[in-house]
Amino acid sequence: MRASPVVFGLLSTVALSACVSVIRTLPDGSTERLRGESIRAYAGEVFRRHNAASSALLEALPFLEAEAPEVAEKLLGAEETMNSACAPVDAVAVRHRDGESVDLGDQLAFARALESCERETAALETLLAAASGSA
Repeated sequence: MRASPVVFGLLSTVALSACVSVIRTLPDGSTERLRGESIRAYAGEVFRRHNAASSALLEALPFLEAEAPEVAEKLLGAEETMNSACAPVDAVAVRHRDGESVDLGDQLAFARALESCERETAALETLLAAASGSA
């Protein structure tokens, strides 16, 4: 499977800045410092999961709004939280898509947002799974 130009651009952004590192919290609570290729792989994973979660919500929402409006409301709140956490990631994606340059500040904001974007994406994924199990 080929990476989209936006994903490739995001990964290039992180790779361009050798001084950037990301500290990622693992499921067991320990942390690891990511650099270079590790950041590229992590960024690609986070970006794809974020987009997949948004797409899954869009697909589920019409049914949930009709059949379980309180669940739909909770999911929309989780999506808003996820989108706020992922905003720096999305901003860099838009700049790459539009052929604009990304400065070091944007790269740092991107790198710093990865873990919270991943965490909030996982929270939405969990709520979506629970909603589909109860629907």
